[in-house]
Amino acid sequence: MKKEKSPSTKEQVEQYLYDNPLLLYYSYEGILNISAVAKKIKNELGIKKSDEAVMINLYRVIEKQEKKVKKEEIKSLIKGSTINIYSDYAVLVADIKQNIKAKNLISFSDKQVAIGERKELEKYKNKTLYYQDNLGLVEFKHPQNIEKIPGVLFYMLANFYQHSISIVEIFSVWDSTYILVEKRDIAKVMKMFF
Repeated sequence: MKKEKSPSTKEQVEQYLYDNPLLLYYSYEGILNISAVAKKIKNELGIKKSDEAVMINLYRVIEKQEKKVKKEEIKSLIKGSTINIYSDYAVLVADIKQNIKAKNLISFSDKQVAIGERKELEKYKNKTLYYQDNLGLVEFKHPQNIEKIPGVLFYMLANFYQHSISIVEIFSVWDSTYILVEKRDIAKVMKMFF
């Protein structure tokens, strides 16, 4: 029986960063203590190599990833987006057989998701699998085809995470991204983008 080759230090570091994407994000921003992260990776994964070897591999992986991510293009795209915020929204999830009338209706297999103004959706409240209101809708109108630029949604969502804002629902289509948050977080969203 052939013994399976264990992953190299570089492969372990790379996998660790993929499993912890915020570390990559912070490295792009230049606010990551590489030495501390290398020690953490070494200890968590039980790597026997020196701290310096782990650090060197960490730098290499970050450098490789930075070449793939167009950080300035992403930031420019987000800053150039038109951002609209709407209050008094709701979301519901219903069986596909339910006759739901809403401006924003998305169907998946046997479920449908409706997002709209509370007054439009509350009449279905007792006929749904899930209903939540007191929400705000954050609408990003951006150039078409953002899916061709890796990391755009990650950068958007990282901002919400950093400001402790939970996302109730999100969907992105062609030239728009919609994020539903609790109404109480709208002031935080305004500070983030305005």
